[in-house]
Amino acid sequence: MLGAARTDATHRERSRILLRAMRYVGNHRWIAFLAYGSLVVATGAQLMVPQLVQSIIDTVVKAFAASQILGLPANAQSLAAQKMGETTAQLQSRSVGCAGGAHYD
Repeated sequence: MLGAARTDATHRERSRILLRAMRYVGNHRWIAFLAYGSLVVATGAQLMVPQLVQSIIDTVVKAFAASQILGLPANAQSLAAQKMGETTAQLQSRSVGCAGGAHYD
């Protein structure tokens, strides 16, 4: 029984503290709104980072693949481009962005 009474007292004390904190925030609505808005913006920015990294990696990998395919014989180029779902012209335009079309070994 003593444990239940202590739990009720602790619960009342926590509720009283929470209500007091809510009254304080109510007096500073603009600051609270600014803080929560900043939190949402920061969270959104952190969620965008993996998407940006994925985009950068995809661009580099595709440019590298394009430069490797363009180093193949002409008849193999069209076949490899077709397997990638692109044309040789698309590969050439993508390869230009890859360090001047340099081939890596």
